[in-house]
Amino acid sequence: MGGALSTFFQSSALLAAGNHRGVSEQTRTKVDTIFDALRANPRISVQRLEGLLSQIPKNENILLVHNEEGYNLLQKCVGINNVDMVRWILSRNTDVNRGACSLPLHIACLKGYEDIVDMLLKHNARIDVEARMCWPGPHNQNCEERGKYSAHGDERLGDRSSDKLQSSIFYAIDGDQYLVSERSDEINQCYDEYYPIHQAALHHIKFLDRLIQCGAETKVRTATQQMTVLHIVFLIGRKSAEDTLQTCKLLLEHGLRELINEPDSLGNTPLHGLIVRYALEEARYGYDHDNQPWNKWDVLHLVRFLLQNGARPSINQHGNSALACVLRHVRDWEFRYELLNMLLQEGGDPNIVGRDGSVPLMVCLVPLINKDPLHHFTHSMKEKPPPVHPTKIRTSISSSSAVELNMTSTLANYATEAGEG
Repeated sequence: MGGALSTFFQSSALLAAGNHRGVSEQTRTKVDTIFDALRANPRISVQRLEGLLSQIPKNENILLVHNEEGYNLLQKCVGINNVDMVRWILSRNTDVNRGACSLPLHIACLKGYEDIVDMLLKHNARIDVEARMCWPGPHNQNCEERGKYSAHGDERLGDRSSDKLQSSIFYAIDGDQYLVSERSDEINQCYDEYYPIHQAALHHIKFLDRLIQCGAETKVRTATQQMTVLHIVFLIGRKSAEDTLQTCKLLLEHGLRELINEPDSLGNTPLHGLIVRYALEEARYGYDHDNQPWNKWDVLHLVRFLLQNGARPSINQHGNSALACVLRHVRDWEFRYELLNMLLQEGGDPNIVGRDGSVPLMVCLVPLINKDPLHHFTHSMKEKPPPVHPTKIRTSISSSSAVELNMTSTLANYATEAGEG
């Protein structure tokens, strides 16, 4: 049994060794000559190069040789759509999933070369492998090192940045018109709760723009939670604040302005989603995350943008006051006051209840309650509690509660004005 296992592993090692073979200087010279031939005639056939190709030993890995741009022979042939040469290279049992960046499948998907995509998939190219893309420019020798310290999911980077990891699917959407033209019936189909446009909104704006240009319906909602694309961008998206703003502008320009005050199944409008999103961003401070968390100025700018584009009715959403939402979820006292003041000045009604049935003033008062006397009272009901002098109550208020008292006063003033009106 042990001998059989040993033989098996030795055989497997020989099969896998093809991807780790070296290359001689003679072979390097021949591959360089092939690069020159391809530069002179990108459509040159294997038959024309037969004399040269036949001299390259099959036990040498020709993909270790790179041209002056930093790409190997397979990447070069895929990029120029030389199907004949790609077929010859694949016949040498090469590993199509190994490389520093710009994997062959990614290049083929970006260019929309269907025949080469089909060949690569048949030779075990994996669609789930993520890689950076320097192509069609020269390979950046530092892209791997920069990738170690950069945010992999940073969508602020330019198109096809060598810092950004993506799978071949996104390059197919980016560069291949074949997908949307031949399968246009799927562009507005719901799959596993989400429509394609919901998925596209989570990534670079170019994917969203591409789907919209190809007829994707922007007003669709998720199947269960009834979220619009704006809900998705705020609640699930992980873009920077600036990219989120640009995505919102694109969506509002293509039909979402009509749904800017539409609630999901829980009664949350996109404005509520943005408030909750900041609460999630607050929780990320002090932790190691790929993207820099939003700051309060980012959120104030986004809230102001929504209000200026028709989201004012969302402040007084029936049964789900945005004022109460702010008081429930935002922890930063000073920012809570800034945001609350903005919403009140934009027409917020402090008498509209939140989701739990409490008016904002009651929600605001909860943190001010001194729980110690209540705890003492419930555990010593037989004894009459000693009277508490008002000055002691005043001095027991913490410094952080000062902002809350100011907030409570503001709410009370607005509530009085609303009642008199």
